[in-house]
Amino acid sequence: YARAAQDFIPEDPLNPTLLGFMWNDFTLFAGEPGFALDPGRAFVYGKRASEYLMARTRSATNGVQAVIRGHQQASAMTPMMRRLVASGGVFRHWQEKDSESVADGNPAELAKVIDNSPTRGIPQGSVWTLNISPDTAYGEACGFDFDSFAIITTAPAFSDWRLRVVDIPVAF
Repeated sequence: YARAAQDFIPEDPLNPTLLGFMWNDFTLFAGEPGFALDPGRAFVYGKRASEYLMARTRSATNGVQAVIRGHQQASAMTPMMRRLVASGGVFRHWQEKDSESVADGNPAELAKVIDNSPTRGIPQGSVWTLNISPDTAYGEACGFDFDSFAIITTAPAFSDWRLRVVDIPVAF
């Protein structure tokens, strides 16, 4: 991981095409490879690579503790889109009860194994993906009938930070 990330300095937003950490994709399941290259697209960061990069930013007083990002998704019910629906629009990657064996599970069943509570702790080293807008081609194609956002409550200790999911029903 260190060699691939060492001295990475993009020249502009489109060059090189393999942009840094936040512009790439993240795996869904803890058991997937820690770091891979999706040719012609981007790097794919797994749990180990993500935790490694976040740990490298930390000092005694600051550093990246978690990644919370919005992301354009697919116009079909991919494993990621299923998890966004099941989690109320705010999905945490690499959850303990989630696995590749239920990658294509229906959202109602996935909601029984992944975190979809209104208020959630933010584990150190976690990566979160937020819902895309329901009125886009992606949201409409996947049947999103809600819009969501997250409110983060901070505290002196990162272990006490909380993420509150707010879902707004949408009528088309």
